[in-house]
Amino acid sequence: MDPIRLFKRFRRRLVGGEVTFIRLMCNSLLIYVDCEPGDGQGLTLWLEPAWHVTTPQGVVAGSCQAQGEAEVGRPTREELDRVWDLLAPALLNRPIESIRINVRSQDLIVTVEGGNRVRTFVSNPEDDHTWHIRDNSTGLMVYGSPAGLEVHRGKP
Repeated sequence: MDPIRLFKRFRRRLVGGEVTFIRLMCNSLLIYVDCEPGDGQGLTLWLEPAWHVTTPQGVVAGSCQAQGEAEVGRPTREELDRVWDLLAPALLNRPIESIRINVRSQDLIVTVEGGNRVRTFVSNPEDDHTWHIRDNSTGLMVYGSPAGLEVHRGKP
């Protein structure tokens, strides 16, 4: 399957869909659209670091905040909760207005109601995975990286 066609198909489903759940997995951001974890429906956007969320007033949260302050190990629940508290008002329960890919970097840019945005940005041009979108009913995914788009298939 052509990855650009799959992205366009996913985009048609995403635009107008509502962000119904968000989750931090360490410093990766997962955005569930028209679903919650385990539903077996809807689409999930998985954004690898580096990403940030902006409102018209400026940047409100970024992936480095979700790394935690400890020298070794993972962020604490309290650290993740602090970042979630910044993300939720900007993204949760808002419909997606647009989703696009930057032509040069393949960064994903998602705009939700209110002019709020979440976007990835390349921190290493050799990364093989900076984001993906997953159809939770089929397991079909489109992966983005600086090298371009790829289709992957996982479990539904």
